[in-house]
Amino acid sequence: MAAHPIRRYGDPILRAKGAPVREFGTALWDLGDAMLASMRAAKGIGLAAPQVGLSLQLFVVNVHDEDFKPTLDGKV
Repeated sequence: MAAHPIRRYGDPILRAKGAPVREFGTALWDLGDAMLASMRAAKGIGLAAPQVGLSLQLFVVNVHDEDFKPTLDGKV
């Protein structure tokens, strides 16, 4: 899926409360992939759905770092 243009400061959608995600299926997976492509194109490390013009409570983040390997088991 193609990357989305990123909204900038001042765009009203950035201040709107996003709707919760209620369906977890192929469409959400595809949206996540598109958001990751947008984030990478902008050389970012995280991106929220409102930043690509979607009023959803969804974000993507890149946690890959050679110096810091996060553990996702809930332990510090």
